[in-house]
Amino acid sequence: MKFTRARHGIVGLTVVAFVAGSVMTGHMASGAVPTRVQPRVATPPPTTYAIIKTTNVGTSSDIGVAVNSADDTVYVTTNGGGNNNLSVIEGATGTRRQIAPMGLSPNDVAVDQSDDTVYVTLVNNPFAGRLAVLKASNLDDSRTTAVGVQPEGVAVNDADDTVYVANANDPAGSQGTLSAINGRNVDDSRVVNVGLTPKGVD
Repeated sequence: MKFTRARHGIVGLTVVAFVAGSVMTGHMASGAVPTRVQPRVATPPPTTYAIIKTTNVGTSSDIGVAVNSADDTVYVTTNGGGNNNLSVIEGATGTRRQIAPMGLSPNDVAVDQSDDTVYVTLVNNPFAGRLAVLKASNLDDSRTTAVGVQPEGVAVNDADDTVYVANANDPAGSQGTLSAINGRNVDDSRVVNVGLTPKGVD
């Protein structure tokens, strides 16, 4: 503490003290309560990301993307404009190594890394309410199975090999259902009613 004296005694005192990480400072008279001043905390700069490479996968809407981190492969669905495809891209180089035709309006895509199976939701006729099941090692080895109307998002639980599909416009579920599919037998499925217009699942 620093005492300031006048001819007739102490007229005030200035206090500077650190209390529990805060600073108390001020010019105090007798009985005054010090003011707490919080220390300034520097704001870290925002994180920025650089684009490493851009790969052309089509001329229409790119809808879904999924990554198999086990082999660094990226899958992208392209919808409309005659580009209804599934593109397979090498993650390390950004090179598109394969294009698989998917019929009308492929939507979302997911990968089961435990058995290297790729799932794509198919929206419009003649594939309305279908889920495409493809072997990543040979995309020509594929089939489809029925799901709800207007399937949107798809996700896979690798641990128990269950596939989940959000059906955005399914009359059976008051306009919204979730299909749960056995990945080992895709004809073995059940439907759960959810809210209106479900889009994504993760």
